[in-house]
Amino acid sequence: MKRPLFLFLAYMCCMQVLASSVSKRYTTFLTESGMLYFIRPMHMPKCSENQTRYGMTFDITYLSGDTDSVSFTTTVVTPVVEKLDSVYVKSGSKIIKVKTELIYCEPYKSYYVNRLRFYIKWSEWKDLYGCMTPYVIEFNNHLRFSFYQNKWKKESKTINDIINIIELDK
Repeated sequence: MKRPLFLFLAYMCCMQVLASSVSKRYTTFLTESGMLYFIRPMHMPKCSENQTRYGMTFDITYLSGDTDSVSFTTTVVTPVVEKLDSVYVKSGSKIIKVKTELIYCEPYKSYYVNRLRFYIKWSEWKDLYGCMTPYVIEFNNHLRFSFYQNKWKKESKTINDIINIIELDK
């Protein structure tokens, strides 16, 4: 009798740990337009050929309801003032090209901090995290950022869990 009870309690503890790790990664808010899902910031390292010495930080926002797009808000550090007006999101053989929206560009020490926003479709976002290899975000054909393979496995699993939660809520 003690063994099944112990196994049940161990299983419940594991499920709680797994559930809490996903729930710590996103926040939801109920708005007039629908449910807002905010995925906490992630860091994406630079690819080796970049001119910048920093990686990119980004967060993801999805608003259920009328819109079918996902917002990426990114912070990119560049050595010179640069017009980062387009972004390519590359995943396998698929390439998504979208325009960026500049939120601000501020000097910081000898660099410039650029805060940008771009949107991709919900279905494209799901496809990005469904791949086995990490996607690449590329600004103006020369600033490239991507996850390392070992971090990609953790990130894609967590984001896929969040995507499943969002789809259940729809």
